[in-house]
Formats: sequence, structure tokens, C-alpha cells
Amino acid sequence: MEVLVVALILDIIIGVVSYTWKGRNGFAFFFWAFLLSPLIGFIILLCVKNLKAEAEKERIRKEEKEADERCHLETLAALSGRRE
Repeated sequence: MEVLVVALILDIIIGVVSYTWKGRNGFAFFFWAFLLSPLIGFIILLCVKNLKAEAEKERIRKEEKEADERCHLETLAALSGRRE
């Protein structure tokens, strides 16, 4: 009985960690860790990509691209204004 309680607690921890640190579906990780084993769930959790970090990188890339485009347009506007 104690083993089941410990396994359930570990499954809950895996679900919470997958949601908070990896940006994954916490219930799904809890469910699979409960069905398979907390150890297998933990190994899978270590192997999957961090969706939060990927989203943050994509947001930064997008902001940098928009800033470059704005700078380019401002440069073109300044150059075209000088010619007139």
C-alpha cells in the first residue's frame, strides 16, 4: 500500500513538473506515469523538448525580425527623402 502511495505522489510530481517547467500537458504526463511507472514517466519527461523555451526563443526571433524590418524601412525612407 505504501508503494502505491509513493508511486502516486511521484506521478503527481511528474505531472506538475511537466506543466510548470516543460510547458506540457501535466495531466497527460501524470496519466502515462501512472499507467507505466514513475521512472519511465520521468525518463520521458527528461527526453521531451521544453515548449516554454521554444516559444520564448520564437518570440525573441520575431521581435528581432520586426525591429530589423522597421530599421530597414526607416533607412529607406531617410534615403528617399534625401534624394528629393
